Amino acid sequence: MKRRAFITLLGGAAAWPLAARAQQPPKTAKVGILFPGMTASLPARISGFREGLQAAGYRELDSIELLPRAADGDPQRIAPLAMELAKRKVDVMLPASPAAVHAALAASATIPIVALDLESDPIASGWIKSLSRPGGQVTGVFLIFRNSAKSGWSC
Repeated sequence: MKRRAFITLLGGAAAWPLAARAQQPPKTAKVGILFPGMTASLPARISGFREGLQAAGYRELDSIELLPRAADGDPQRIAPLAMELAKRKVDVMLPASPAAVHAALAASATIPIVALDLESDPIASGWIKSLSRPGGQVTGVFLIFRNSAKSGWSC
């Protein structure tokens, strides 16, 4: 009988951490948005992003916290805003310009970056290795113009 009690105790002790972990509230993902433009135009730009998140089943406040930062057209403010987002330990950064991508990369070597850059070649910039295997921490949508032909890349 002592053997059965011991096995029951051992099994309960092994399952206890799993039960305790299961009771933890789900983690809220922090999404840092780094925008070079005016603060006043940020809500209109974020509304489409929110709609896309909701269509994918995410509900802000329940599972995602958006942390938008705008440089108000001042390029000197982008780097400090990126550093602030890194200090807030965001789970991902969404920079929306070449300068914002540079600032996000300088702010952290580990935070994933999903860029929206309508001007840069991500390979020539050194942000990714190739379109088929980007590597590193940068991905996103990049649109560039070459020889009067529009090229759109997504990696």
